[in-house]
Amino acid sequence: MKFSIFLPSGFAHEFSDTPGPREAYDHLVRIARAADDSGYEAC
Repeated sequence: MKFSIFLPSGFAHEFSDTPGPREAYDHLVRIARAADDSGYEAC
């Protein structure tokens, strides 16, 4: 069985507590790398 994740895009204010766009991008990259390292796949 393969699993995937939904990466936040900001439309639902997932990054509202993030100081700026660069920090939001860095956070998103950390999420994507953690998912990749854990074996999740993009469909």
